[in-house]
Amino acid sequence: MKIIIIIMLVTTTLFSQYIVTDQIKDFKIRSSNIDQNSNIIYYEDNVSESISKGKVLILNWFNPY
Repeated sequence: MKIIIIIMLVTTTLFSQYIVTDQIKDFKIRSSNIDQNSNIIYYEDNVSESISKGKVLILNWFNPY
């Protein structure tokens, strides 16, 4: 059981590094939030930085048709 977990961890790490280096270098996520004083705060994150930091990303793609 430990071997399977180690293999899964290694493949996940290698796959995420492949994504970071080759596939989505310039893709950015933009979001906004409102603070207590009704100021709009804009955030912009690179997907590659989020993956390398270990954050979980949920991307939704909707087909308009």
